[in-house]
Amino acid sequence: MSCNLLLTVASVSSLTYAQLDAQRALPFKTVPYTGGNQNWSLLMPLSINRVSLSSSKTQSNRLLCAASSKLLYRSPANERRSKICSKFTTNDDTDIELIARVPENNTALTIVAYKLWIIRFRVRRKGSHFYWLLKSLLLSILCSTFDVCIFILTVGIKETHDDNLLHNSSSSGDVDTLQHVLNSGRVRIDCCDSEGTTALMLASAQGHFCCVRILVEAGADVNIRRKSGTTALFFAAEEGHLEIARFLLESGFDVVTNGGMALFIAAQGNYMTIVKTFLEVGCDPNYSMSDGAHSLFVAAQNGHLEVVKILLQNGADVSKARNDGATPLWISCQMGHASIVRELLLWGANVDEARKDGATPLFKASHKGHTAVVEELLEFDPCLGLLANGETALHAACLFGHQEIAKMLIRAGADVQLPNQAGETPLQLAEQLGYDSIINLLSKFIQPAKTVSKETIL
Repeated sequence: MSCNLLLTVASVSSLTYAQLDAQRALPFKTVPYTGGNQNWSLLMPLSINRVSLSSSKTQSNRLLCAASSKLLYRSPANERRSKICSKFTTNDDTDIELIARVPENNTALTIVAYKLWIIRFRVRRKGSHFYWLLKSLLLSILCSTFDVCIFILTVGIKETHDDNLLHNSSSSGDVDTLQHVLNSGRVRIDCCDSEGTTALMLASAQGHFCCVRILVEAGADVNIRRKSGTTALFFAAEEGHLEIARFLLESGFDVVTNGGMALFIAAQGNYMTIVKTFLEVGCDPNYSMSDGAHSLFVAAQNGHLEVVKILLQNGADVSKARNDGATPLWISCQMGHASIVRELLLWGANVDEARKDGATPLFKASHKGHTAVVEELLEFDPCLGLLANGETALHAACLFGHQEIAKMLIRAGADVQLPNQAGETPLQLAEQLGYDSIINLLSKFIQPAKTVSKETIL
């Protein structure tokens, strides 16, 4: 394949066009470029069909593609003719030297393509405007092989949101700039940063509905996922942007594949209307994140009673546990959400479903001192004896000085003289920690049984 371009990139403050090609008087097409604090010109000779790298000393030393903010780097005279040495200095002071063996009689386009692939794998610094430089260069080529250049651009350069105008305008809500960039044809609408973030995701997260609509109407894929699995709908739901969420759903969002995570984040944020909307279109209420947490779990954890109710009404599994064994009931007991505890128990949650470490909901509520939660749990006859973790709920209450809970547990039938796995009774724990009020309470129950009853003491 032949090509009629030799690509040379130089800083306009470094060398004149004549100095670039003193040995050959060739017509250049000059394309200005501005990136960051650097001003570049793209110098493209218009009449070279093939380039022989070994036909002469002059040509073997010729710079085919190099860029620096301060100088042009030419390969030394004693370098082998089969090598091209190029030095690229990005605007974050990262120096990258590339020495590539290039066979004789390659076309200029082939050489540039080869170097672009090297750059793709070697240049990864965020904030570098060199990505934009190469993009502008390729998009400026007006020749018979333009489609090939676009292909190289598409597969060889990966933009980051830091230096991508499309991303910046979408994130900031700059509609005019966004339209201009899209109309220019210089970017792929679904280009992403190293984490997979697209312009549509940024616009959705920031609540810029106009930008979201422009991007979708221009062909943005609403179902693209980041490396973490998050989507544009996820980001809209995370910030409570109902209008954007509905628009994305109407624009072909796949709720079967990607809807569960969006529902999860809406439930966590207590965005009731969005939760209802997602459930209506079929988002899975039992979708689990990597740690096993799901929509009902995070709603219970954060005390969102109405969200808990709507999830249960739409098929959420009341007993579905996280990877560590914690259920929605367990986590609501830990957090002290008594109304949610009751709701879950009424829906059939197992009052004694323990976490993998053996701690039951009652044990955790007693440990945390959540009196109202303990009161709710005691109505459903929880285990008051020794648990799989080697402790009792009464031990937990005494260990942390929760006198009122200790009274409630004793009144419900807890054995004050039952030792834990280490052989310690609740009284012994209280004595070790100096909880006088609990010591006085428990001491009454180690007196001869005939002298006093629980009702009298409590």
